[in-house]
Amino acid sequence: MSKIGKRSKVEEDDAQFTDEQIEALEANQKELERVELALERQTFLRLDKYYEKRRSTLKAIPNFWRTAIRNHILLSEATSLLDDQKALSFLEDINVVRDPREHRAFTIEFYFAANPFFTESVLKKEYKLTPSSDAAANQPDEDGISDAILNFDLKRDTEPSTIKIGWKEPDKTLTQLYPRVTDPDDEESVEDHGSFFNVFEHPDADGEIANAIAFDLYPTAIDYFFNRGENSLGALGMESDSDEEEDGSDEEDIDLEKPKKKAKKARH
Repeated sequence: MSKIGKRSKVEEDDAQFTDEQIEALEANQKELERVELALERQTFLRLDKYYEKRRSTLKAIPNFWRTAIRNHILLSEATSLLDDQKALSFLEDINVVRDPREHRAFTIEFYFAANPFFTESVLKKEYKLTPSSDAAANQPDEDGISDAILNFDLKRDTEPSTIKIGWKEPDKTLTQLYPRVTDPDDEESVEDHGSFFNVFEHPDADGEIANAIAFDLYPTAIDYFFNRGENSLGALGMESDSDEEEDGSDEEDIDLEKPKKKAKKARH
């Protein structure tokens, strides 16, 4: 959500804002943030049914989600390991379920076809809302916005889920082959995410990757599929792997054993 009235910025442009305008913005900033958050919340709630209708259409497009992911700057890096790409070639659908009380608390669901990597058909990552113990802070206004919601923080106000993925073979256990590496002095500081699938097996309280999926990739998936999303490789004028694959045959696209250019290991 955007912040209104950052004084250091507006003071640099006296021609654009008068002192009266700056003072009025700052005096009403909290109320404006409430209205802005209410609009954002209602937008997501209203659009959910349309995203649900969209799912069946996207599932009919081969490799839709894998292509969209590979065109997203952050997510292409997070899934850049060749073994991750092989596992994601079985990805059929992505869904995001939002808490109706707080849309920024959510669950991402990855649906897979039968594959040689793991037994699950669905991998889920939930950021479960943990309401404030302050009853007054939880009291919503007429738009459903409470002080707790206004001051929401994903790390503080949600409990991230973890699952133990049912890996089929030792040489397919990607979270062990490519473990998550943390700072020895701070376990919450991730130096290397390793395999993308560590997102499901570890808390990942900051939710950087999950947030990118829920609030960027998922709502504008079609733009990312065509490599024109706001945070896409196309936005930087870079050619994506999916662009290169367009010149190949379908057989080349699904032959994952063919030599490919070396993938950069994901680091954040």
